[in-house]
Amino acid sequence: MKPFRSLLFFICCLFLLAACGGEEPAGNAGKEPAGTSNAKLGDNLEPITLTVYTNENQGLMNDQIEAIQERFPHITFQPLYWNAGPNLEELVSSGQIPDMVQYTLGSFWPINESGMLTDLTDLIKEFDFDASTLRPNVLDAVKSYSASGEILFMPYSLTTGVLYYNMDIFDRFGVEYPSDRLTWDDVYDMAVVLTREEDGVQYKGFQYQNQHMVWKNQLALPVTDPETNKTLVNSDGWKQWVKIMGDFYRIPGNEYGGSFHADLNIAMYTGPNQLHVLIEAHKTNGMNWDVANLPKFKGAEDEGSQMISPFLGISPATKHRKEAFRVIQFMLSEEMQVRRARSGVIPIIQSETAIEQFGLDLEGVEGKNLKAFFEDEVGTSFPITPYDDITKTALFSKILPAYFNGDDDLNTIFRLQEDEINAAILEAMQ
Repeated sequence: MKPFRSLLFFICCLFLLAACGGEEPAGNAGKEPAGTSNAKLGDNLEPITLTVYTNENQGLMNDQIEAIQERFPHITFQPLYWNAGPNLEELVSSGQIPDMVQYTLGSFWPINESGMLTDLTDLIKEFDFDASTLRPNVLDAVKSYSASGEILFMPYSLTTGVLYYNMDIFDRFGVEYPSDRLTWDDVYDMAVVLTREEDGVQYKGFQYQNQHMVWKNQLALPVTDPETNKTLVNSDGWKQWVKIMGDFYRIPGNEYGGSFHADLNIAMYTGPNQLHVLIEAHKTNGMNWDVANLPKFKGAEDEGSQMISPFLGISPATKHRKEAFRVIQFMLSEEMQVRRARSGVIPIIQSETAIEQFGLDLEGVEGKNLKAFFEDEVGTSFPITPYDDITKTALFSKILPAYFNGDDDLNTIFRLQEDEINAAILEAMQ
């Protein structure tokens, strides 16, 4: 789990060189919020380039660059795409260390192990960043990635869950559309009714993206003991989760598999944001769809989901630390959050304007229940460790399939996987 540890000394040396070289002049690094006019920031700022290592969607990145350079004409924001050149390890080893990282949260640990992230707490204070504008529990979720409560990154949008449904299937079988605030028990009952074969077509009541649902962890179940680095998978909570979610795929005819937007035989689905996919599906195959709130587990209706979010971080080697934070602050401004919300990106700040304008630039979402995307809040945090992915991968790829493919002995499934996971963690620690 520490593939870049040998590079840390090199990075630290660069950090010291950058520190000796000095930050931007004090006049260029004040506490002005991101929404401040360029004139107030100063008309004669020295041009700089901020390089960012990223896996962001190129279309969204192009729009982001345009907005950043409109706000900060002296900044050239230059993306280094993960799939279009040297990878992060190669960049670091060659001394081409980017100023910033903009990446998905699932890759946090290898990026952090590379020494590419630094604590943002001092910049948050210096620039008077108002963390209360973030949606509930977001900052706690960020701090859960650091044993000492550091703020090593700042998320700038959310991947919230909803229940997508095919209106035509519900109409065909005379079943009412899903309402908001359902439980998974309610969805199971509907899935049983909707799973049937008719006119040679096998209709499936409900499918979900396994990995996504494990990562969302709606029961806020800890994954790894941060003191012992042993898995916590063999618990009553995870057994309950696997049984409830696995039972969907044990409904005869509703076995795992299929494409919600392409096959047109799946009544309900949940997974990552499907807005753009479903807009295209309506154009190509006439799919009629809508959304409802992401269902909750009975007894945990007030719990949210674990945060799934792309993030921005600042490298310790950058000579432009304060300008990099200005970019982060701008990305979290209402101006930028509304701009991205209009194209279907879930805002991470509390903004009625962003909610009202969500999806306005998208064709084909008129009349859809888009407010459902804002009901899935970030849930209760717990300590995150570098080894959590080992357990989560075993959950969606081994434990869950073992159960829904017919093994009824959950105790044995979990006991065997507990041993395998702990062995994998031990190996990763070497």
